Amino acid sequence: SWIDNFIYLNEQDRNADGIADRVEPDFSGDVSEIVTEEGDPLLVNHEQADARLYGIEINNRITLFSQAAQTLDMRLWADYVRGKLRDGQNLPRITPWRVGAGLDYHHGNWLFYVDSTFVSRARELAEVETASDSYVQLTLGASVDLAWSDDVQASWFPRGTNLLDEEIRPQTSFVKDLAPQEG
Repeated sequence: SWIDNFIYLNEQDRNADGIADRVEPDFSGDVSEIVTEEGDPLLVNHEQADARLYGIEINNRITLFSQAAQTLDMRLWADYVRGKLRDGQNLPRITPWRVGAGLDYHHGNWLFYVDSTFVSRARELAEVETASDSYVQLTLGASVDLAWSDDVQASWFPRGTNLLDEEIRPQTSFVKDLAPQEG
């Protein structure tokens, strides 16, 4: 995608220390008010520039078993995306490449599934952006479709995410350096 006047949030480094600035909520714009406490908000600007986003996404579903009201499917997926400004700088908070696999077992109106996704370390960073490390996300879940009448239908779906209790800090998050995704 070639996007003219792409609007994005860009972290600021007004004191030129090479680190994205954090400020109190009532920041006046004075560089002397920049703080170093991890819990304070990032200083970001809405910026607008021509951008290029390109990538690839591949997914496939293979039926391993199918009999009567039961099926077992394997899913495979991968994706990669890059975002650059016209001047060649990287766009901030672009997710690194990912690859995953999953199994879906259908039995009547029930679905049981397990997914595993590997997300690589972020390498294409904006100027003062910090990199997130690679991680593996394991998800396990089930769902059942319930129909009481033609007009009343519902789904119930328990799900567990990050079952390996990895330290997940998604590159797309503004708070990844402060708070990891829950385990």
